[in-house]
Amino acid sequence: MSTILHDDAAERAAVAACLNGGETTDAVAAVLTAGDFANPAHREIAATAFALAEAGHAVTVATVQAELARGGRLAGVGGPAYLAGLATAAVAGSELASLAARVRDAADRRNTIAAMQRLIVEMRNPDAAFADAVAATSDELDGIATAGPSAGDGTRDAWAAVAEGVRRLCDRGADAARAAGVVATGVPELDRLLGGGLKPGTSTALAARTGVGKTALALLILLHAAYAGVGGLLISLEMSCREVADRFLSMLSGVDSSRVGGTAPLTADEIEQLTAVTFGGAARVWVADRPGQTAARIAATARRAVRRHGVGLIVVDYLQLVHPENPRDARHLQVGTVATRLKELARTLNVPVLVLAQLNREVENRQDGRPRLSDLRDSGQIEQDADAVILLHPTPTEPGAECQAIDLLLEKNRHGPRGVVPMRFRRKTVRFESPDAATAVRPKAKKPKQQRFASDDRPHHSGEIE
Repeated sequence: MSTILHDDAAERAAVAACLNGGETTDAVAAVLTAGDFANPAHREIAATAFALAEAGHAVTVATVQAELARGGRLAGVGGPAYLAGLATAAVAGSELASLAARVRDAADRRNTIAAMQRLIVEMRNPDAAFADAVAATSDELDGIATAGPSAGDGTRDAWAAVAEGVRRLCDRGADAARAAGVVATGVPELDRLLGGGLKPGTSTALAARTGVGKTALALLILLHAAYAGVGGLLISLEMSCREVADRFLSMLSGVDSSRVGGTAPLTADEIEQLTAVTFGGAARVWVADRPGQTAARIAATARRAVRRHGVGLIVVDYLQLVHPENPRDARHLQVGTVATRLKELARTLNVPVLVLAQLNREVENRQDGRPRLSDLRDSGQIEQDADAVILLHPTPTEPGAECQAIDLLLEKNRHGPRGVVPMRFRRKTVRFESPDAATAVRPKAKKPKQQRFASDDRPHHSGEIE
């Protein structure tokens, strides 16, 4: 076998270090697992040494030999002579890290080859779901690529972290939130309650009944992030990229969304308003509009978007449309599993994930129509996994009214206070505005003011992030 895939000298040195016990064994265990050794004998010896250390027993050549003999495995590793010979492979501590990294690199290469071989087998199976097989392999490859060797023993000094936090807070400037990856929503009062906006590594649920405006609010947040230079990824399970682009055009131009998305010819004024919309800035909004995606496929798409496009915000529209991993599970388990996977995705990628969700019909039977956390449809796991939950509470309005009052109810906020943020929703142009901004209806103008969106960077379609 090539030394690229099996570095026997490095393996011998690493497994010899395992037999020294104490700090040396722990140092190897922090970087390697027994499965990282290609040589079956080395794998067995390392596994035995790690098990003894974990159980609190002394790790020496003698104790490892005795344990192997007790299990009838001593002859399989070469007997006492091979164990004794490993002593000659011992290296100085300064060399150990480099040699262990070589073993890990060879293991990663072997694991990558094995993953690709499994994919080839799946591709030859006519009953295998193509998308799921590719997504699973992508997940596995990403896991191999991002795992990397551990540093030290995998723990951190809490008091040192506190001291670091004090220094960070004392040095914090006006742009600290943005520098920390916090994504402002564009709704000042909501940002204040959330401590600056959507924090990296968090999952926020945005829920409402059908047609209330949760997608419009999510698009507003994506637009505001793009203006601020933060790229966004929209996993659109309900609308095509063309429909999303029409929503953006209506929001930016002020042209009625039914006119933008309809088939009737536009008026000269409408055409002028639409052509006045320009795109400038530094970030893009990417759209993955393939329907019926699983959580695994969403995760694979999100990882590629973060890696290739520097995406800093992920929006999933919407949770209950994500296909379950196990269709045989009860519905509440299916939805709950997806909610957990999306929370794990936020933590893994260290970007905020905004998850849109439906409310059940119970809210419509309530006299005041005010939604509660218990109204989240299909699973209480949505509330449990979310760091924040925003519920949209529309106020009844007259038919044909220009605006509708909608309260944003921050019903759960793991990192701050709860609160209510009043907003107005212009349904025709799918725009959310503050109450003050909504009091005046925008007059038609011959030459409307140009509205700028991120860069020459329109919402970019990607049924797949390639």
